[in-house]
Amino acid sequence: MAIKLAGQDAAQLEAAADQLVTELRHFSGLNAKSIFREEILGVPEIQVNPDRDKMRRLGISTTQLGKALQATLFGMELTPVFVDGKETKLMLNRRGEAELSHRDLGKTMIPTINGGQIPLAAISNLEETAAPSMLKRENGELVTFVLFEKEEGKDDLSLVAELSSFLGAAETKERLKIGPAIAMTVTGDFENEIRATNRLKWLIPLSILLVFLILYLQFRSVSRALIVFSSVLVAFAGGFWMLWLTGQSWWLDFGLFDGQLRDALAIEPVNLSVAVWLGFIALLGIATEDGVVLGTYISQLLKANPPKNKAELHETILEAGLRRIRPCIMTIATTMLALIPVMTSSGLGADIMRPMAVPVFGGMAMALLTLFVVPVLYAVLEEAKLRRENREA
Repeated sequence: MAIKLAGQDAAQLEAAADQLVTELRHFSGLNAKSIFREEILGVPEIQVNPDRDKMRRLGISTTQLGKALQATLFGMELTPVFVDGKETKLMLNRRGEAELSHRDLGKTMIPTINGGQIPLAAISNLEETAAPSMLKRENGELVTFVLFEKEEGKDDLSLVAELSSFLGAAETKERLKIGPAIAMTVTGDFENEIRATNRLKWLIPLSILLVFLILYLQFRSVSRALIVFSSVLVAFAGGFWMLWLTGQSWWLDFGLFDGQLRDALAIEPVNLSVAVWLGFIALLGIATEDGVVLGTYISQLLKANPPKNKAELHETILEAGLRRIRPCIMTIATTMLALIPVMTSSGLGADIMRPMAVPVFGGMAMALLTLFVVPVLYAVLEEAKLRRENREA
């Protein structure tokens, strides 16, 4: 993460960056050792400001001045020579490789129109200054960055909100004097997360609607589709429950084989992020599997043998549950076993895959309740139908 400063003057940007670094060291959400700014005016430079009136009187052109400086600093080519049949350039360089000071450079002799020579210092003003080491521009403005890292366990979006409030308060209390000529914005990977979050605001409702539509096409009944869809609510509760558990220090914190199981499985707190919401979208489709298996078989048995009373209805639903409990448990078990390596991974890409797997794992663990919720809701629905038929009869 970083704070971008944009303006027109490099010296002002450097001064603002120094203030910002000092102020950020008082913000508790950042790793103080990681805070640093990009160097702007860090390269020593000698500026040559020629006196053009003197140069005209002495008949010295800017081209002559430039060639003399180039020969002093970089040498000059005298003539090509041939060595073993190969052409080589013969260069004349000043003796030694020490850097020139502005006093040494001022002793450079410049030829005049009458054949004489005059020192560079006599026709120009030499100044030692600090030049920009690297200039970055965005939208026609100079930019520099103050970079930092957040503390472990901090969520990017909440950190940005706290940091923006902190810097706003610092400007209000005049601890931080940036000035109106410099624009300050917080930037980083969280910007991609904000864009993805805005996209998920319509993708998640669309996914829910599509899943419900598919269930309706399967059962041709809104009530039965809602009963099967209840497994999604149960699974989502399990997903949030697992996210909460990963943030608890006592979860799986016990010794095993001379080590802590929590450390061995690389269990770390998982904050709500785009990856987590993608895991919930995946869970949305997986969680309905057991509900569809149970609901479809219950509907088939009720259609084949319509119950005449509550006892027969309960017997039919119980029979459907007993016959379908094994495939449902197998579906849950295989999904959870496949997710264990992903949840405990710590290599490349684990920071994305683990947050996606955590809600799916917790949702499938809680989906065991679907084996009870769906049959009970079916029984309630069919009992209401039986009472209505009995009243009509």
